[in-house]
Amino acid sequence: NSESDLLKRLIVPASIGLGSGYLAGLFGVGGGAIVVPALTLLTDMNHYQALGTSLCAMSLPAVVGTVTHFQKGNVAMRIAPALAMGSFVGAYFGGKVIGLHTDENTLRWGFSGLM
Repeated sequence: NSESDLLKRLIVPASIGLGSGYLAGLFGVGGGAIVVPALTLLTDMNHYQALGTSLCAMSLPAVVGTVTHFQKGNVAMRIAPALAMGSFVGAYFGGKVIGLHTDENTLRWGFSGLM
């Protein structure tokens, strides 16, 4: 039984990651658009846990994608630093200042509306 639980704990998230990574690499679709709903539907995670887990899991693919595109000359360095700084500040305020103090149901509906 513990072997079955272990496989379930590994296969479901790995499958979600594989699918979202493929779509992110192919279309540039943000992983959170796929990962957050999938984690809330296919695991026992609540919205906050799915969001935090998704952000953590997307760090490495974001670095790999950035390096790959930078090496190909596909990163507009005249724009990327300002975009990154704006995203950093926006993520801080959206996550820490507002998101952690917003009712989970409200977040779910907001996320659904955004999609």
